[in-house]
Amino acid sequence: MTKPQLLLFILASVVATVALASDRSRMQSEAENLSSNQQSMITGSITNNSDATEALPAGYDNPPQTQYNAGNMQDAAAAEAGNNEAAQTVSDGFSNRSAYVDENDDHSYLDHARNAQANPRSIVDTLQGEYSDCEVEEGSPISDSSMRTCDLFYETSSRSCDVERVLEVDADHKYECSKTRNSQTYNCTESLALRCPGLKPECDEGGIRPGSVESDMKWVYRYPTLTVGTIANNYWGGSCAVYDRLTTFTVEDVDKIKEFRLVQVGFDDYINIRLNGQLIYNGPYGGNKLDVVTVSNWWWSYQYVDIGNERSNSCELSTSWNKQVNIDLRPFLVNGTNSLSMRVVVAGAGEGWMKIIARQKCDCPRWEETWTESCR
Repeated sequence: MTKPQLLLFILASVVATVALASDRSRMQSEAENLSSNQQSMITGSITNNSDATEALPAGYDNPPQTQYNAGNMQDAAAAEAGNNEAAQTVSDGFSNRSAYVDENDDHSYLDHARNAQANPRSIVDTLQGEYSDCEVEEGSPISDSSMRTCDLFYETSSRSCDVERVLEVDADHKYECSKTRNSQTYNCTESLALRCPGLKPECDEGGIRPGSVESDMKWVYRYPTLTVGTIANNYWGGSCAVYDRLTTFTVEDVDKIKEFRLVQVGFDDYINIRLNGQLIYNGPYGGNKLDVVTVSNWWWSYQYVDIGNERSNSCELSTSWNKQVNIDLRPFLVNGTNSLSMRVVVAGAGEGWMKIIARQKCDCPRWEETWTESCR
């Protein structure tokens, strides 16, 4: 800054300080006069109630703010803003602001909102179900709801017929007649029978492979009963005689065996049955074995039956036993060769045989259906 400029700045500061002091003195004087006038107004008495303006301080009988009583303060503010530099700066900054330019060409994030604006129904349709499988039947009223049921194997239907009685009227006479209609209800039942004409022959053998049976006893299978041994009376003889019999057969798939169950046993006097070495039945008194024990010395001998009950049992029971049993043999079967053994102890005369129910799960290539209807 040059010396002349510095002198001008000091001179301006002195003038501003003097003016400020003068204004402060004038404002203080006006404030004291205003306070004195207000105090005089409050403490003084107003003698003329019809002219209250006499009590107002000087210059307040018509203050400048009364121009806003008509609600034109906004217009006055707008007129004043036109002459105010600060107001013009704010107004020009708003109207002359630079526009925002989106240089990104990808506006896909707005597609959902634009689609909703263009097609509002697409949004509403997502909240509604579409029942395309419902059709209106012509000629019949539409009910609120309906239920239909179907039973493939049992269906009940009602059928009825009307019988009319008509009276023929002669044209030369007058008659009064009525028509009577009778109805009769029938209950009908439909039954379904299934048959497998293409069933393989080996499926009727109870799960035992045909031609695989080897036995020293009679073996007969008539679906579903397998008989092992001869059903007769007293075809074996002896004194505490032991008859051991063995039958072997092949099972290809144990999982396809539907039933393999011992149901009947006939013997005289004792019997022991095992499948693959496992005890199945010991009769008639139970136990876990069947042996004949001989006790003798130089002048006598004696025989008895040991069934594992720690007692001597007489060989001769004088009874031909026929026992109904129910023993599941499937847990004892194996894939491949199976052995079925039978031991019979006979005193005098006796026999031994058994019956087994054997069924296999068969895969039918084609089923034949036969429906039969009966009404009553």
